[in-house]
Amino acid sequence: MIIAGQGAVVAGGASGLGAATVRRLVAAGMRCVIMDRDLDAAVALASELGQGAVAVRGDICSEADVLRCLESLGSVPLRLVAITAFTGSRQPTVTADGRATPLEDFQRVLKVNLEGTYNVVRLAAARMTTNPLDAGGTRGAIVMTGSIAGLDGASPQVAYTASKAAIAGMTLSIARDLAPHGIRVMTIAPGTFETPPVARLPDHTRSLLATWTLAPKRLGIESEYAALVLHIAENDYLNAETIRLDAGARLTVL
Repeated sequence: MIIAGQGAVVAGGASGLGAATVRRLVAAGMRCVIMDRDLDAAVALASELGQGAVAVRGDICSEADVLRCLESLGSVPLRLVAITAFTGSRQPTVTADGRATPLEDFQRVLKVNLEGTYNVVRLAAARMTTNPLDAGGTRGAIVMTGSIAGLDGASPQVAYTASKAAIAGMTLSIARDLAPHGIRVMTIAPGTFETPPVARLPDHTRSLLATWTLAPKRLGIESEYAALVLHIAENDYLNAETIRLDAGARLTVL
């Protein structure tokens, strides 16, 4: 897919993996919409990047917000969507003294991570169907964000794990749905990356997380995630797959 001059939306694009992705896509010549609930951070990033980016406040769980973000591209064709917005939690199924975790905690995480992701996918895909086929026979690509937690069964993160496992599980299904329209669907399952939430973890926890990788023995760098999003966009033969981006890490119980 030729991406220069084409439109992209990065949901959760104001910080972390999303911000790194926006920077990489703008550098490659794309017109990016930074969709984020933190409008101030989105505006600051858009100001840094100039005419290649526009900031729009948006909640991925809101149909109206997502549509407003898509419409902000104007006449620029939407060729790429990357969904990096998510929420996490560390609730056990039952507490140490045997009390059940509130169901609302589980539902909140699934609403954002799973329902929110699907909400963006369905609305973005509908817009992409109006694109003309490019030289490679496609109309666009969608990149969802899973996690190795969803593949390795992280604990005590049942809600987060369930939501990310579901994203990996629906990748092939959505790709099959959208194949007749020439839209590719991929998921990236990152390991532990140097994002703002990880930076707030205790040093001993960060050190432990780094030991789980094979090589290199370090946490991931946000630009490495962004580089993979760009490669997925440009490589038309990538479709219907979840790619682990984790330096060979396998999770164990913290």
